[in-house]
Amino acid sequence: MLAALATTVVAGLSTPCASASLTLARALSLAQANAPTYAAARARVRQAQAVVAEHGAAWRPTVSLPIGYVHNDDGRFVALNGPDEYTLQAAVHIPILDPARNAAYRSAVAQLKSARFGLAQAGRAVDLAVVQAYFAVLESQEALAVERAGLKTLQDEATAAQRRFSQGAGSRLDLDRARFAATQQQAAVIVSQASVETTRRRLSSLLGVPACGALTPPPAPPTVSGNLAALASSRRPGIQAADADVQAAKADLQAAEAARHWPAIGPDLMAGWDSNGPPGSVPGQLGWAAGISVSVPIYSGGAGAARVEEARQAEAIQQANRQALSSHVDLALGDDRVAASAAGAQERLATQQVKLAQEELKMSRFGFGQGSVPLIEVLRTEQAAIGAAASLASAHLDLELSRYRLAWDVGVQLP
Repeated sequence: MLAALATTVVAGLSTPCASASLTLARALSLAQANAPTYAAARARVRQAQAVVAEHGAAWRPTVSLPIGYVHNDDGRFVALNGPDEYTLQAAVHIPILDPARNAAYRSAVAQLKSARFGLAQAGRAVDLAVVQAYFAVLESQEALAVERAGLKTLQDEATAAQRRFSQGAGSRLDLDRARFAATQQQAAVIVSQASVETTRRRLSSLLGVPACGALTPPPAPPTVSGNLAALASSRRPGIQAADADVQAAKADLQAAEAARHWPAIGPDLMAGWDSNGPPGSVPGQLGWAAGISVSVPIYSGGAGAARVEEARQAEAIQQANRQALSSHVDLALGDDRVAASAAGAQERLATQQVKLAQEELKMSRFGFGQGSVPLIEVLRTEQAAIGAAASLASAHLDLELSRYRLAWDVGVQLP
């Protein structure tokens, strides 16, 4: 029941179509390339990579080159009397022990992991929106196909009624009823055409290009089975991103505690040239110095304790967010199972209704030919059969979409 219609040009879109025909896989690819939310998620990954590089660089030696100049020509100060002095030094600091930096680096790595999972989650959100929009177009197309087929049938009935009336074998009332039924069906076709254009525009906004090609039936939705909640916890990037956020918050807490209690230790090496040098030395003599710097936190006016408390509450927030997300996923999985089951039952019921409507239509046409059934009854059964066919098409697509949604909530990659 997923027959594609011929190409429908969306009104108001003058740019070229995405392609002559559009598959679900092609639609997903276009959306991933053009979606602004996905571009923002990619930028967050690059930003997180830069932060990791920044914190990683803190463990490498730092080299500086201080250059100094003192102009000594003020005779009021004996200490400054003398020739001008030039200094040129090279200073190297090698970090050895810095727990706060170590924890900050681990936090940056966890945030990068979260950003990467966030990128995957952003892509999944785009995928789900595209799948839903794609199915909306298919459903509107299928409804239009059914309504057009029904219009053709009712127009044929009106033509036959006109012929019978012209031959004196039919009444004016029957002719008016047949024409009215055809007019009603024409209105339904116009509504379905508008629905096709509306749903195509929505899909186009997600793809970034006009979705004016003929949509092809999507592949069967991925099959999922087993412990769905456990599968979702291991596969859904959103949950994995939340776990990474918790790890980053823990590392931030460790960094705050380390900065408050632990010293930072690193050797320093200096070498330089002084144009004057110390008294009695040869001007321009080279010199060097070596030492170890130790920074011990003693008192910060309460800032260290405040940073620790801030980090502790940030961790609590991330833990709560992770638990809320897990509960949301469990609820969504339950809703998806119910929706899929209901859609399956609706499709089975719609299939039975189509069979009954076709049988009733067959009997009413036979009775009309025998003169025992009035034309109005034939028209009623015609319209009932059209409605049943439209309901079956909609039910089938609803079932397919519910299965796609279930696979998405579990974390399965959509085709």
